[in-house]
Amino acid sequence: MVSINVPNNLGRKMFLFMLYRRMIPSVACVCVAIVGAIMGNLIVQGIIDILSVMGPVSRSVQLVIASLVSNGIFVFIALAIVIFMIVFVKSSLEYRNLSFTLEELNLKIKRGILSTIETSTPYRQIQGVEIERSVTYKIMGLSRLVINTTKEIESLHSHKADQIILEPIDAILAEEVREVLEHKIGVQIIERSDGSVPESSVTKISNL
Repeated sequence: MVSINVPNNLGRKMFLFMLYRRMIPSVACVCVAIVGAIMGNLIVQGIIDILSVMGPVSRSVQLVIASLVSNGIFVFIALAIVIFMIVFVKSSLEYRNLSFTLEELNLKIKRGILSTIETSTPYRQIQGVEIERSVTYKIMGLSRLVINTTKEIESLHSHKADQIILEPIDAILAEEVREVLEHKIGVQIIERSDGSVPESSVTKISNL
């Protein structure tokens, strides 16, 4: 459940999805190592047969080829372990440092790995919230949360469209965040409408 005024992560499914998406190179190395272990003798024999076309292959050369194939298997295993460790550490840091906070008047987003950046967006600048889900996201219970905003350009006295994207985020959490943001947007517009601000100004503010 989404919490108010405290940092929220995007859900454990986001962390698992990041691992799944980034583990492909490591899995590929493991597959190559497995194939090498199962078919090592055939690979060695195939290399020897290719070399024998150019002339007889001595026993010492055959041993070197066998050693290289065997060592290659261990290299791929070691490479898979290294890739896994790098991916796990990077994904863990990104998961821990990526959060959002639903404050009283602002939406605060914190991102980063080794260093973090915080951005704060007033609810009055939020125009709408959309949830997008691909087939993969539906299977894994994830969503893409798109928050449409406008930013004021002081020097030009105008506004430009922008987006805040939280992806991937737990599907249930995304729905809760959308409900809270839509409520916040509605409350702010009502508060401004009930005040002493002229109707024309209210319309301008609500269309930021």
